Amino acid sequence: MKILFTLVTIDCGNEMYLHAVKNLINELITLTPHNVILSTNNIVFFDDLESDRLIKRNNIEEGVVYKFGSEFNYNLKYHAFLDLPPNYDVIIYLDCDIKLKQWDENSEKIVKMFESEYDFGATRLNCILGDQVKYYLENQSCLFRHKIESYKILDNYSIDDEIMNSKLPSEHFLVFKNDQSKISKFANKWRELNNYMQSINGMGGCWGDGFEIGISTNFAGFTKQIDLNSDGHLGFIFNGNKY
Repeated sequence: MKILFTLVTIDCGNEMYLHAVKNLINELITLTPHNVILSTNNIVFFDDLESDRLIKRNNIEEGVVYKFGSEFNYNLKYHAFLDLPPNYDVIIYLDCDIKLKQWDENSEKIVKMFESEYDFGATRLNCILGDQVKYYLENQSCLFRHKIESYKILDNYSIDDEIMNSKLPSEHFLVFKNDQSKISKFANKWRELNNYMQSINGMGGCWGDGFEIGISTNFAGFTKQIDLNSDGHLGFIFNGNKY
């Protein structure tokens, strides 16, 4: 079974995330036998990282790096899924501030089980767009209120539209069966949503890209989904390399 870790970090003037992803790459290369692909707009920062299991690429599209006030546009993470090589069974995406605590035989076993039975894994798959819309309409607590408004979901879709079945995961840890057609559809849908967010200058706030991820996985046809706990199952810690 061949696994590819895909990461993205974008230099927007603050090197914190660049340092974090450098730490993560070292952990992945040291603790796992698998390959890593990094998408970044600052290849030079990673010149000191050399491994035959690391691919470094500057595939960040021109003109897409924006700031909305003090908030960086994290939707640009779709670059991690563009033009991935086909010769892998499973793609694992990690936010750049994730820390790898351990990787062992149990980790390999879990990923192998995933590959045989599922096509998408993440955390917080109990968060469903249709439920979020109902909470919004009832003026209850709603995690993605700002995104429902920014994307004009109620203007563009009915409550029984297929998009309402989208599960809106945490964006920090994603696992995909490497179906090239579906991953391409996923990445391009996320790009489309990001382009819209850029066109309205981040109105409402661009944080929380689990919204775009959920809609894009649903659109691409990743329907065999499992809720995977990144820490308990595979040994990753959120924010572990950030500080």
